[in-house]
Amino acid sequence: MYNLYTDKQRTFNAKVKITGANTPNTKARLIIETNKMQLAFEGVIDKEEINVPISALNSYLSEGDIGRM
Repeated sequence: MYNLYTDKQRTFNAKVKITGANTPNTKARLIIETNKMQLAFEGVIDKEEINVPISALNSYLSEGDIGRM
Protein backbone atom coordinates (compact mmCIF):
# COMPACT_ATOMS: atom_id res chain seq x y z
CA MET A 1 0.00 0.00 0.00
CA TYR A 2 1.19 3.51 -0.84
CA ASN A 3 -0.48 6.48 0.83
CA LEU A 4 -1.04 9.66 -1.16
CA TYR A 5 -1.64 13.02 0.48
CA THR A 6 -4.26 15.40 -0.82
CA ASP A 7 -2.77 18.52 0.80
CA LYS A 8 0.89 18.45 -0.31
CA GLN A 9 3.16 17.50 -3.18
CA ARG A 10 5.11 14.27 -2.91
CA THR A 11 7.60 12.47 -5.15
CA PHE A 12 7.13 8.77 -5.89
CA ASN A 13 10.51 6.97 -6.08
CA ALA A 14 11.17 3.42 -7.21
CA LYS A 15 14.25 1.40 -8.11
CA VAL A 16 14.13 -0.22 -11.56
CA LYS A 17 16.33 -2.20 -13.88
CA ILE A 18 15.79 -1.28 -17.52
CA THR A 19 17.17 -3.30 -20.40
CA GLY A 20 16.81 -2.79 -24.12
CA ALA A 21 15.90 0.90 -23.92
CA ASN A 22 17.80 4.16 -24.14
CA THR A 23 17.05 5.66 -20.70
CA PRO A 24 17.85 9.31 -21.56
CA ASN A 25 14.97 9.18 -24.06
CA THR A 26 12.63 7.20 -21.80
CA LYS A 27 9.92 8.71 -19.58
CA ALA A 28 8.18 7.27 -16.56
CA ARG A 29 4.45 7.62 -16.12
CA LEU A 30 2.47 6.96 -12.96
CA ILE A 31 -1.29 6.44 -13.25
CA ILE A 32 -3.65 6.75 -10.30
CA GLU A 33 -7.05 5.12 -10.81
CA THR A 34 -10.12 5.50 -8.61
CA ASN A 35 -13.71 4.57 -9.31
CA LYS A 36 -14.24 8.26 -10.28
CA MET A 37 -11.23 9.06 -12.49
CA GLN A 38 -7.73 8.38 -13.76
CA LEU A 39 -4.83 10.76 -13.19
CA ALA A 40 -1.45 10.50 -14.95
CA PHE A 41 1.83 12.02 -13.77
CA GLU A 42 5.03 12.10 -15.81
CA GLY A 43 8.42 11.57 -14.25
CA VAL A 44 12.03 10.90 -15.12
CA ILE A 45 14.34 7.91 -15.03
CA ASP A 46 17.76 8.58 -13.52
CA LYS A 47 20.00 5.54 -14.00
CA GLU A 48 18.17 2.90 -11.94
CA GLU A 49 15.61 5.08 -10.19
CA ILE A 50 12.26 6.52 -11.23
CA ASN A 51 11.14 9.86 -9.78
CA VAL A 52 7.57 11.02 -10.39
CA PRO A 53 6.38 14.23 -8.71
CA ILE A 54 2.73 14.02 -7.63
CA SER A 55 1.05 17.36 -7.06
CA ALA A 56 -1.41 18.00 -4.24
CA LEU A 57 -4.54 16.03 -5.04
CA ASN A 58 -7.15 17.92 -3.02
CA SER A 59 -8.76 19.24 -6.22
CA TYR A 60 -9.32 15.67 -7.44
CA LEU A 61 -9.56 13.29 -4.49
CA SER A 62 -11.18 13.30 -1.08
CA GLU A 63 -9.58 11.98 2.07
CA GLY A 64 -10.33 8.28 2.32
CA ASP A 65 -10.66 7.65 -1.43
CA ILE A 66 -9.22 4.29 -2.46
CA GLY A 67 -7.72 3.31 -5.80
CA ARG A 68 -4.78 1.75 -7.64
CA MET A 69 -1.42 3.05 -8.81
